[in-house]
Amino acid sequence: NLENDWVKSLVEIADTFELEADLRVSDSNMVANSFYENAIQAYRDIPLKFRTNYQVEEKIQKLKTKKNLSGQASLDEMVTFETEKYDISPLVESSIAHVAGKQSPQQALVYFCGFSGANYQSLKTISQELIGTSVFENIFGKSQMSVDGRIIARIPALNNEVSLDHPENELLLQSKMYQHFTTDVQLKVQGSIIPALRQLCLEHRFTKDLLIAICEQSPLVPDGRAELTGNALWFGFEEEFGTAIHLLCPQLENIVRNELLKVGAHTRNIDKEGIENENGLSTLVTLPEANEVFGEDLLFEIKCIFTESLGFNLRNQVAHGLLDDEHSSSIATVYGWWMVLRLIINSLVTGRIK
Repeated sequence: NLENDWVKSLVEIADTFELEADLRVSDSNMVANSFYENAIQAYRDIPLKFRTNYQVEEKIQKLKTKKNLSGQASLDEMVTFETEKYDISPLVESSIAHVAGKQSPQQALVYFCGFSGANYQSLKTISQELIGTSVFENIFGKSQMSVDGRIIARIPALNNEVSLDHPENELLLQSKMYQHFTTDVQLKVQGSIIPALRQLCLEHRFTKDLLIAICEQSPLVPDGRAELTGNALWFGFEEEFGTAIHLLCPQLENIVRNELLKVGAHTRNIDKEGIENENGLSTLVTLPEANEVFGEDLLFEIKCIFTESLGFNLRNQVAHGLLDDEHSSSIATVYGWWMVLRLIINSLVTGRIK
């Protein structure tokens, strides 16, 4: 009948995609990876009642294996582009001077946390200008891959028929903003945070007890969390950023949840059985109250560093055990550590989170 013929056609389409992928592997694993994905999606279009007859689930599992292998291999095919080198020595010198010669560790920390974070409106304006002048953004979409070869985001090409603020272009604009801020983070860490941190440690001693005491006084750190948070922050002063970020991610999530609860936000979901579960950080930062509590600058920063696949996504990398020794001590983890320290120190100075 017609339905059987339709299913046979779907199977043949999926098989064709797989065969094409197998042929392309020798030329380009990246291209082959795309065809394996098409094959998987084609098999998923087959109704459940026909899947056993055509061994669809077994075929999908085999395709996933092929896709993973081609994804990992495609990393070796990527080309590195070098841009013009930028002399950051003036930035390094000014950052060191900014924190040097302070009377106490506490005063030095205030200056150390005085470097600026993200500026949402500035990033948005710059990103809109870059998109508007780019030929490639108007024609091609793109995929973003993780360090292990997984596709973690697909970004569509620009839709010229609507404005850049239109929902259809939202993902493209966000990706460009995250990309630009990623460059800012690298410059901030290498030019300001690390040089200033080492200057601080030359002049002062930062003990666990001091950092725990700071957390105890901070209006941002909930009761019963000062020791956990203070210990985590101390590891940063030892330049053990991998250990620090594994401890700080859950504490930041709790801080965000606690601040949202203060304004009456609903931070839990209730399933059909009536079981309540706490939402994770990725969900918490999308709540309507989040922008009110944290402001657009800090909220963007939290998303880029901790929750977004287009950014550094540290919270989820930590939660799923995806950070190895190398990536646990990276530009992102240094910035994430400094960012949490900045929030806590600034909360003592201003009494606010933003």
